[in-house]
Amino acid sequence: MPRLAGLCDWNTFNSPDPNFHVFTGALVGGPDDKDNYVDNRQDYVHNEVAIDYNAGFQSAVAALVMLGY
Repeated sequence: MPRLAGLCDWNTFNSPDPNFHVFTGALVGGPDDKDNYVDNRQDYVHNEVAIDYNAGFQSAVAALVMLGY
């Protein structure tokens, strides 16, 4: 892990070490058309956490919680 908490630079990005920050429950791009998925930070298409689908997902979960489901 990086020595400084939250250090985010290209050396950290290219490091084989585990990610320092982990989003638990965040949606990522997901598997390819053959249902293959590799957790690789350089494969942004399948691994990026984007606001477009996370905002909708979190809003739906919040509505379900509010409605008591």
